[in-house]
Parts: sequence; structure tokens; C-alpha cells
Amino acid sequence: KLDYGKVLAVSLSLLLLKQRDAVGLITFRDDVTGILPPKSAMGWLESLSSRLTDVKAEGETSVTSALYDIAERIKRRGLVIVISDLLDDPKKILAGFKALRHVGHDMIVFQILDPKEIAFDYPKDARFKDLESGEIMPSKPWHIRNAYWEAVNEYIENIRFNCRAEKIDYHLFTTDIPYSLALFEFLARRRRMI
Repeated sequence: KLDYGKVLAVSLSLLLLKQRDAVGLITFRDDVTGILPPKSAMGWLESLSSRLTDVKAEGETSVTSALYDIAERIKRRGLVIVISDLLDDPKKILAGFKALRHVGHDMIVFQILDPKEIAFDYPKDARFKDLESGEIMPSKPWHIRNAYWEAVNEYIENIRFNCRAEKIDYHLFTTDIPYSLALFEFLARRRRMI
């Protein structure tokens, strides 16, 4: 998911820089871990790519606290693109989105999930390891699959519905969708909205 998000971020940065828009980068875990201020020079893409290469999936992540921190740090109104799996408390995430919208930012949210996080297609006993906490949980996936599907679909629809209510452009992509198709879908949808 992280690699997919990195490629998406670089691709979107390239598109924006070609339009001569300024592009910056803020990375976070439970708080902001790095900031590259916006610049519009095409050479800036190398710095953005280099910074993204250094980002690792480690430790716990709190989308919510990072969003509040970002809302306080970005003083000029602009377009904020959030690329995340959004696996956090949805009420808190949406409150963070509202904080960014409240200070005047337009927003695009890309939720990136692994297909198995949606399908939960495991045919036998499985042990799941939380990559952030390291906790291991044994499970019989077929026993909980229907409840899992219901919970995941409710979660995604809650995020989607509330993003629309706040005029936030929301997109869900799974890592099995080719990057080019994901970008094409996003751009085609944006074009229809304009």
C-alpha cells in the first residue's frame, strides 16, 4: 500500500508540476515527520521522489492527529491531497478532514487498500499480524467473513458519504489496480466534475 501511494504521489506531483502548480509534501505517522514546502519548478520532482523513497512503514500511524497538525501548519489555502489507507477511527479522520476544510483547503482523498482487506478471502485458518503494533491474532476467516464484509463496507461507505458531505473528492483504489488505470479514472472523474 505504501509503495502504491508513493507512485501515486509522484505521478500526481508530475501532473501538477507540468501545469506549473506548486507542489509540496508532508509525511506523517502519528504526527508530521517531514515537510517539503511547495515549489513549482520541474526539478522539484526529484526532491519529492527522494523524500518519498525514504518513507518507511513502521510504527503506529494516527491519521487524525497528523491532519490537525497539517491544518495548523499550512497557512496558504490550496489543494490538499491525502494518500492513506485511512485505517483509523472514522469519526476522528473526518474531524481532521473538516479541520482542513474549515481553514479553506480543497481536498482530494485517495484511500489505498489491499484487495484482501476488502475481500477477506482466506480459505483456511490464518494468523493476522498487525504491522503497526506487532500483535498476532489467530482466526478462522470463514467464520467471520460476512461480519467482516459488512463492517468494511460500512466503514468505506461512511468515509465516502461524509467526504461528499464536506465536498471532499474521495477515491478508493486497491493495490491490484494498475497505477495508470487509477490515475485515468481519477482524471476522467475530475474532468466530469469541472
